[in-house]
Amino acid sequence: MKYSITWNDNNSLVVYSGDISKRDLEHANADVHGDNRTYKLLASIWDFTKCNMQDIKPEDLHYTIVVDLGSSKTIKNHKIALVVVEPHSIRLCETYINKSIDIGSPWDFMIFNSLDGIDEWINA
Repeated sequence: MKYSITWNDNNSLVVYSGDISKRDLEHANADVHGDNRTYKLLASIWDFTKCNMQDIKPEDLHYTIVVDLGSSKTIKNHKIALVVVEPHSIRLCETYINKSIDIGSPWDFMIFNSLDGIDEWINA
């Protein structure tokens, strides 16, 4: 598996590793949204710092964006922290955020370059 999920008191943490594809994004997203714990959490943290996203194109994010919008109908207040450092990955995350906002997601989004500061942002 190219990702691991850790369930914390107020968030889920998804950490990717190795070369990942759009299917890896979709599978992890389905695992998070398919778990009832998600509906009680303040945030989801997605750590892409240990993976290679070079094979993923912006249009590959459409399915994930729509699934998240669907979940936002039930989970009104949620924060998505995206941890990225590589330029291509940053552009993908910016695309995800912009398209999510464009289609009406009520969630809060933030890009971080490390896990530092995320807890403060979640609890603010």
